[in-house]
Amino acid sequence: MDKSTESWYIMTVLETYNIIVDGMTQEDREFRDAIMELDARADFYTLKRSALNKLNHAMIGLDINREREIEIVGMVDFEKNHMVIQELTGEKVYNLDGIDPRYLSYINNLEYVAGRENTRLPLSRVALELLDEQTPEIEAKPDLTKLESKPSEISGTTKLLRQSFNNEMLLLVQLDNFIKDNGLETIVDSHKDDLIKLVGTHAYDYDFKNSVEKLEHETLDIIISK
Repeated sequence: MDKSTESWYIMTVLETYNIIVDGMTQEDREFRDAIMELDARADFYTLKRSALNKLNHAMIGLDINREREIEIVGMVDFEKNHMVIQELTGEKVYNLDGIDPRYLSYINNLEYVAGRENTRLPLSRVALELLDEQTPEIEAKPDLTKLESKPSEISGTTKLLRQSFNNEMLLLVQLDNFIKDNGLETIVDSHKDDLIKLVGTHAYDYDFKNSVEKLEHETLDIIISK
């Protein structure tokens, strides 16, 4: 069955978030313009947020995936007490009671995560890899070797990894707030056949990429020199 063409196909929350994020972060504006016409009130992935995201990757020695600048691979649902991870074989559900509390504390203790009215939060590949890097002694946690692509080669001091993780989690909280505030889950669910076709169908503007990359490198040079 071709999921993208079956109007009756019911998407999971993780699939819905992936469609939204992939569409909002691609260079072409067609997807973003489409959802704004369908009642979304603002844009999320602004030039500033895009540059900050790329800079956060550069801090830990990662090249950003130009096809998927924010790669959502998981979802933690505190209300349902589980974490869903997109593995090669499909979505795997981890009961939070089976995950080491020390691992979860890295997420729960963040000021902008604790006390949120919404109990669900998307997790990016970078966030999970940074979390995994900071908890080498913990065994009861998601197995990232079962993700679709190879693990990234993250580098940096403990302090730098923690700061990058905090930056990534803040981005994810902002993303989740934007999706909920604009009712994008409902919008995508109601118009999924048309919107899915707009995701990943346009080439990237390399002149634009080069100018942003230049800005990132110049900004990073300034930070390092201080």
